[in-house]
Amino acid sequence: MRTVPLLPALSVLLSASAPAYAGDVTVSGTITGLEGGARVNIAVMTQAEWESDDAIVPSCRGLSLENESSSTRYSLQVPPGEYAVVVFEDGDGDNELTKNFLGIPSESFGFSRNYNPFRHFGPPGFDEISISLIRDRQVDIELID
Repeated sequence: MRTVPLLPALSVLLSASAPAYAGDVTVSGTITGLEGGARVNIAVMTQAEWESDDAIVPSCRGLSLENESSSTRYSLQVPPGEYAVVVFEDGDGDNELTKNFLGIPSESFGFSRNYNPFRHFGPPGFDEISISLIRDRQVDIELID
């Protein structure tokens, strides 16, 4: 299993959003565990995007939502395929996942399949957070604080 940086490419969500096309499927759901009062950044990533060492992943689909409550809903259109949904709450407004001196996120974050890196000792491999999107699917995510 290759170790990858936690939440790569989320700092470019707004510029990386892609339009919907005929044949796309919808991934939507509820994100819970939010503190509120901060932007929520969501990315839907392929395996190549997740494993990329590039700071900018132009094909990554994502969005950024204003949020004032402890939960919010999202919806994105993507071509059918295998994806990981990656989320973080940008509490300091810098559009990046803030980490402490040990590299542990200090802002709330979460993954599809509700992978918890504190239970598994490290960032996930794509296979641990990926989901198959061959038809519309709801993917709820509980953030880790």
